[in-house]
Amino acid sequence: MLAFCVPMMAPACLGQPCRADLLLLEAGSNRILRYDDLTGVYNGVFAEADIRTNGSADMVFGPDGNLFVSDTQGQRILRYHGLTGAFLGVFAGAEAFEFSLPGEMAFDPNGDLLVSASNQIRKIDGRTGQSLGVFVEGTRNAIFQRLQFGADGNLYAIERDAHDIKRFNGITGAFIGNLLDGSRFFEPTDFVLDDDGAIFISDYSSGNGLFRYDAGSSIVWDSVDDRTEFINTQPLIHGHLLTISRDGTLLVLNRDPGRETLLRFNEVTGSFIELVHRGGLRALALTPLVPEPGAWVLVTIAACGSTLFRGRW
Repeated sequence: MLAFCVPMMAPACLGQPCRADLLLLEAGSNRILRYDDLTGVYNGVFAEADIRTNGSADMVFGPDGNLFVSDTQGQRILRYHGLTGAFLGVFAGAEAFEFSLPGEMAFDPNGDLLVSASNQIRKIDGRTGQSLGVFVEGTRNAIFQRLQFGADGNLYAIERDAHDIKRFNGITGAFIGNLLDGSRFFEPTDFVLDDDGAIFISDYSSGNGLFRYDAGSSIVWDSVDDRTEFINTQPLIHGHLLTISRDGTLLVLNRDPGRETLLRFNEVTGSFIELVHRGGLRALALTPLVPEPGAWVLVTIAACGSTLFRGRW
């Protein structure tokens, strides 16, 4: 079996604790803000996002270590330096999406960028920003939200009107099947996959529930049966955003205007742990975590045909 080694950027704290910040694209100001993912402490402005409006947007780190931001109304993808936040220019323009509106993003295992646009998921060359065509063709009224690759190499995406999470072949884009029983959900708003294949889902239904399913699509827990004072039973206007903290806990951002809160839940049991931050978190998007500047070194990782690097720590 052929082994190969790839130089990559990876966090190294040199005997000191790494600080991993949560990046939040703030509605109204278009600033990208930093918050400590464990304490909720505000750590300043990471970048001034040059997006056109306060409409929908997404953020994702690329294999080059830089931050990519979709400007939906501006019909473009912007790139920012992953450590300094400096603006690096327009990565892909409207022609890459055939002048439709780019939304959610995910990088595939080959380093190309997948972007939801109207009822399609389009592929963009991860180096040049040029269009590689349609990766997934949805039904006429399909709206794809929250794209993410799983440990199995396949692409997962919320299809809003189907009330479910769709799974697509990560190489060909061919539809594999629905991940869940869509009848349980009213409108999934976000999901995140962990390294073991478990999936965490937020939904408007049943008191704005949080759900965990295992890799076999069997439900493990849901917050509907274990309510807390912070999971309100009234419908949310903007829904939850989810990510997994570096300590393995589930972070949930409630985006309801005037009641914005960042909450922490036990990933295994679903029990509420703590209120991390209250107020002022008017988010359009969250990213996974990024180490503080200076915490990166160049390392060499030997791998044999498998996923080389996964960025949660």
